[in-house]
Amino acid sequence: VIYNEIIKYIKKKYSSTMVKPFKGNPNIKAFVTDKNKWYALILDVEYNKLNKDSSIESKVKIINLKHNTDHIPKIINERNIFPSYHMSKKHWISVVIDNNMDLNYLTQLIDISYNLVKK
Repeated sequence: VIYNEIIKYIKKKYSSTMVKPFKGNPNIKAFVTDKNKWYALILDVEYNKLNKDSSIESKVKIINLKHNTDHIPKIINERNIFPSYHMSKKHWISVVIDNNMDLNYLTQLIDISYNLVKK
């Protein structure tokens, strides 16, 4: 449910184009600015690849978002917000999209990402 809300929010607020940047994996979706820069990347990943201390191998849906470099260490919580998966950990975070994540907070993180990329 929260996944659908995120998609609706992004499309309504930013009128963004959703692209599938990797032909080999069409399930990965990226939202891009009008200058074709990614600010949100949605994909499925095994939970234990995010949380190294977990033995949970089942896949979770995540959204990779750009974030203020100085603030990243402060918001990492090892439950829903992790250092980025497959992107620069200095500039990006991975957020697990599930019912443990507050939708309002997640939309704030999306806004931050969009504004950082839009510059």
